[in-house]
Amino acid sequence: MDNARLTIALIDSDNTPASTALAKRLASAEELRIIDSPSPTAAPDPLAWARQQVLLRKAVAYVHIPTGYAKARENMFAGQTATVQVGADPSRAAERGMLQGILQQHAFASMADDFRDPAAMRKQTAAARKAIADDKSVTMTDRLVFETFFTALDSFMTTTARRDAQPATTTDSASPAPRGPAFMPVRVEFSQVKPDRTTPTNAFAVSFPQGLVWGVMGAAMGFAVSFIGERRSGTFARLASSPMPAWKLIVGKALACFITIAAAMAAMLVLASWLGVSLRNTTTLAVALAVVAFAFVGIMSLLAVLAPTERAASGLGWAVMMVLAFIGGAAVPTFVMPGWMQAVSNVSPMAWAMACLEGGIWRNLTVLDIAPYLAALLALGTVGLVVAIISVRRLAAA
Repeated sequence: MDNARLTIALIDSDNTPASTALAKRLASAEELRIIDSPSPTAAPDPLAWARQQVLLRKAVAYVHIPTGYAKARENMFAGQTATVQVGADPSRAAERGMLQGILQQHAFASMADDFRDPAAMRKQTAAARKAIADDKSVTMTDRLVFETFFTALDSFMTTTARRDAQPATTTDSASPAPRGPAFMPVRVEFSQVKPDRTTPTNAFAVSFPQGLVWGVMGAAMGFAVSFIGERRSGTFARLASSPMPAWKLIVGKALACFITIAAAMAAMLVLASWLGVSLRNTTTLAVALAVVAFAFVGIMSLLAVLAPTERAASGLGWAVMMVLAFIGGAAVPTFVMPGWMQAVSNVSPMAWAMACLEGGIWRNLTVLDIAPYLAALLALGTVGLVVAIISVRRLAAA
């Protein structure tokens, strides 16, 4: 099943036939789904890009074939070991274990091709002979032992090459004889991919994004109920009958709601700083505050024109938003939720807001990192305002 495949980001820094062969094996593996690194223009630092894919949970791990991979393979008899570097999400230990086995399987299979290639093997033995000849610490006895081994290996490869040059018989076709050893040691180096801090800088850093979301919900609900009260008392009807366009009435109310929400969040963040919360990325946080405020203005506008009474708005609004808040991380942070619940939380606007706020407060994410959440919140706010303007125009025309 496609869902059972492990998603990895693959970077080939060696760019040699040997590294390309390994990359192709991994790309064709049924167990893996590969995210190829973008162009150098889009990602000047491929390794940093791959690390970010893991941090954003778009990949279980990244696999890096470092520079020197092919050279190490060519000099395996001279004491060098080819290395593949893997950076994995520390919270996904089970996938890490599976990935290690898969990588060993395909890396070993790729390196076994050298053993089946007599020319490549003779090249490696020649390099090993030279390395031993240049090493003054090797005793004469050891030199004789190594020379005997390399001579025997050359003889074996010559015999293999002659056998491969002969036409295959029916027996050979049905049960091909081994063409050389099928194992080649490779070292898989694992490292953990995690932010500068795996936990918030302060206990309040977790509760403050939650408090911000609850405060924003309260402000939005207050304005929605107030809007409905003006509509039912006739105040809004008198304003709608004036020469003022309907959209200006909505924008005026929305602007007041936006300023209130933004001011409330800014005041809470000042309090957070006083309590020792380190705001890791102020640029991201400023953008997140503005977009979150806009999104909840849209929610307020939508609720204000759809609910018939203040009581209905309060009951319906809180019933829906409470559920979205609890699954979205406003009660329990999403990063401590099980994986399936984190997937469910993605449908909640509260989760989008929490991701944006946490990105600036303690996750130290850039605006680009939280761009999908920002786009979703902007779309939500825009839809709410457009629906509200259309409803007000119809009300004014009635």
